[in-house]
Amino acid sequence: MVKSLSSEPSVSEQDWRSAAQEFAAGRSLVVIGLNQNQTAAFASLSGLGGQVVGSLAVTPGGGMTSSALGSRLNITSATPSILDHTVRGFAQALSTSACGARNFLDKVDPTRSALVVSYLPVPYSVLNGRETTSPDSALTMHLESKSVAKDLLDLAVPALPSLRLDAQAAEDWWETATAQLGSDRLVVQDAGLSSGGSATYICSRAEQVPALDEVLVAPYATGRPCSVMGIVSAGSTLVLPAARQIIAVDDKNRPSYQGNITGEAWSEESRAGIEAEVKAVGGVLAKQGFVGPFGLDFIELTPKDRRYIDLNPRIIGLAVSFAQLLWPRTETPPMAAMLTAGSWGSEAREELGRAIHEAAIRRPLARVWLTSTARATGPPRELPRAGTLYLDPNQPQLLSAAATSTSFPVLWQPLASENSTLNVGDLAVLGSLYCDPPVIDSLIKKFGLNDWMSKLTESLESVLRTQP
Repeated sequence: MVKSLSSEPSVSEQDWRSAAQEFAAGRSLVVIGLNQNQTAAFASLSGLGGQVVGSLAVTPGGGMTSSALGSRLNITSATPSILDHTVRGFAQALSTSACGARNFLDKVDPTRSALVVSYLPVPYSVLNGRETTSPDSALTMHLESKSVAKDLLDLAVPALPSLRLDAQAAEDWWETATAQLGSDRLVVQDAGLSSGGSATYICSRAEQVPALDEVLVAPYATGRPCSVMGIVSAGSTLVLPAARQIIAVDDKNRPSYQGNITGEAWSEESRAGIEAEVKAVGGVLAKQGFVGPFGLDFIELTPKDRRYIDLNPRIIGLAVSFAQLLWPRTETPPMAAMLTAGSWGSEAREELGRAIHEAAIRRPLARVWLTSTARATGPPRELPRAGTLYLDPNQPQLLSAAATSTSFPVLWQPLASENSTLNVGDLAVLGSLYCDPPVIDSLIKKFGLNDWMSKLTESLESVLRTQP
């Protein structure tokens, strides 16, 4: 194992930064993000020659509120879960606060000439005709529906067979479905909107099927879970490196995304096949008016055979890994580049793609998205400070602030919560942990898919007690 974590970029940033600078130079910009930390970070676009005239943060919460202070507007959505907030709460909060949002935009940009750069899709109705690098959330919320996404994938790429069934009648269809799909285990997914595996269940018998309405039922496929990101422009789709997904399974048998591993070896045949398939989906999205980044999840059965299982019509967590590789001092410049590259010229966009591919190959990296479920109502848990921690799979407490002869360095980046209060069952995002891929593989091998993540999050508390 490589026992080091570089704080320097994996490749020279000069070329892609020049492209971003050419795009931003001389423009008035309004930035929209998930929290004020993110919008403040996006303000570094001003360092690329743009002028950020206003920032708008739309944070998950539990009740709709909004407040303005100078050139900043804060909106809190009625959605406490970050997963639901990403899929619909963000856009719904902007729509619900449309009058206030439009007034704010007209105040900071009275000529309506600013370019709007948003982390997630936005309702075009709120923008009053302003140009944006984001797709319309009216389109993306339609595409977020699992049944709609399934239809699109079936048209464009190899996908798993599935049935649309009534979850309430699982006892009636279970035997027929397992026979028809050729699998004793089935993956049952809400046919509507959901994110991060929150409404996906691995079931071995009818009694395990959740009490939902219409569901998509597919065979459980054994293979390597992966994801890949594309960036759609008017005439083409840029394909970024594919990555292995890090998966955890909770006590309800829900497989959930917990990060990704970039930089692993892919055969030339696999890369060519994935590129063609991502471009096929990008072409379908472009015809519907989509622009910008999107993600695809797939199961790699063999290097020649993949089955696509999900479409995410927005930027995905894989982008955070690419940002860390390109610019570890701050994720903002490459993140802003990926969000806006759909509006760049083709040559500049390809330069960004080359830089990301080169960075991923040079430095294999695991990024773990640490989350926990609130067990009591109250403020978010206190977290260790950002910096290097040490992970030893053979110790009772996996993480510590001090190195040992058998530990491995990991980079810890906490995420400050915008929620002042969490309710029981709310999902709290703690932060990201970066390390060498074999470290995570050893945890999964030792503790299994159901327990490795909880062991890791529990050990954060021991680190907090030992930090001065």
